[in-house]
Amino acid sequence: MAHRDYYLALAKEAAPRLVATGQAEWLDRLDADPGHLRAATAFTLTRAGPEPGPRLAAALRFYWLGRGQWAMVIDMLRALLDSPGTQAATELRDRALGTLARLLDRAEGPMDALPYLEEAMAIASATGSDGLPNLLDMRAWQLVTLGQQDAVRSMIQRGLDLALARETSM
Repeated sequence: MAHRDYYLALAKEAAPRLVATGQAEWLDRLDADPGHLRAATAFTLTRAGPEPGPRLAAALRFYWLGRGQWAMVIDMLRALLDSPGTQAATELRDRALGTLARLLDRAEGPMDALPYLEEAMAIASATGSDGLPNLLDMRAWQLVTLGQQDAVRSMIQRGLDLALARETSM
């Protein structure tokens, strides 16, 4: 468990830096331990508890997206999200579902991602998650890809309204 917790802490530290200045350094740092990252991830599948696995997956989403390690993560996230301890409609489940939807969208296409994205959007709406604008953006791009432009405008407007409301409340 200490091994998993160490890599969970590293992943949480890396998450904001994987989309900011210094991204290359953090990608390199995580690349130095791919076996340990996989081991920590695999360990989360063997232990009960709803939080460590989805937290690890959500924290590393930009790493996995950037490195094209989709298949392993897709399988892991499906297993984590299907486990009994992760069924509650929490912000953590929302983030894990959003991560899985984004990976599936890129790897297999929007129709495979849609059920996960819809559940993530429903949870984010119910919990007031700050991730909802990003989920709406992802859904809008899916609709564009599928040729359903009529539904896109209202989705983008809703996401913008939410993002602006959060920005002004800070």
